[in-house]
Amino acid sequence: MSQPYVSPYKIVIAGNIVEAFQYTHPIGYQLEADKKQRPYHKRRDPEMQEISPSSLSRTRQKIIRTINANCNMWQNYLGETIAPQFLTYTFAENITSLSEANPLFTNYIKRLNYHSFHSKRSVVKYVSVPEFQKRGAVHYHAVFFNLPPINLRDEFQTGDFASNWEHGFIKAKKIAGVPNVGNYMTKYMTKDATDRRLVGRKKYFATRGLIQPIIITHPHTAEQMNDYLAGMKSLHAYISKPKQDSPYPIDNPTFCATYHLNTHELQTLKSFYSLSPYESFSLLS
Repeated sequence: MSQPYVSPYKIVIAGNIVEAFQYTHPIGYQLEADKKQRPYHKRRDPEMQEISPSSLSRTRQKIIRTINANCNMWQNYLGETIAPQFLTYTFAENITSLSEANPLFTNYIKRLNYHSFHSKRSVVKYVSVPEFQKRGAVHYHAVFFNLPPINLRDEFQTGDFASNWEHGFIKAKKIAGVPNVGNYMTKYMTKDATDRRLVGRKKYFATRGLIQPIIITHPHTAEQMNDYLAGMKSLHAYISKPKQDSPYPIDNPTFCATYHLNTHELQTLKSFYSLSPYESFSLLS
């Protein structure tokens, strides 16, 4: 069993996006907890549940890191990197219930998987987020990581790709120049933490087998990596402000900086720790 330790640093590597945290007071890791002594909390009735701002923030953070960890990390059978694609799915009918919309979207993914890879085995890799339009209708934003590129000229003439979505319309957004695709995606998530339509519902959908972010908290290694990143220009940086509804102690201000690294910078950063670098993944892996 790993020994418990404390660290004032944390580094999160998700694809080419790296977050560096420095805490005023060190955070404990690998701490043991006696689960048997924890009080049992019965799951509350959905009508009594609420979505807290901190819960929504953690979900948004997880989506951002998962998306960034997979963007430009998948290859086709020729060994060529596949660019991520951002698609929005809307319903022609005014479907306002997630109970009705979610099964339709799930079945569509199965058809898309067979259409793109000619296999009933789940191959397509994606993250999707449901959103409510102003009129109350449900639509979905999805980032696909290993979907073969859509030939828009051919699609305009044949409609072959769009025909798999039998319920409305598909719109593609260009994200080639977006450095932080995960952050771009979560802008479409609801900003209203009290939205009753999302209580007890999944805030996002993600396929199995996605690449997970790497988190380094060992104080010596994380400090070296933090010092290396400090000499670079960050995408943005901030010092956290105390919040009553926070998963971290309100008396522990944290400095956080987010960076977009090129291939050489990323490999140099990874040389500070002993974990293996990301491996290349093929479409059928």
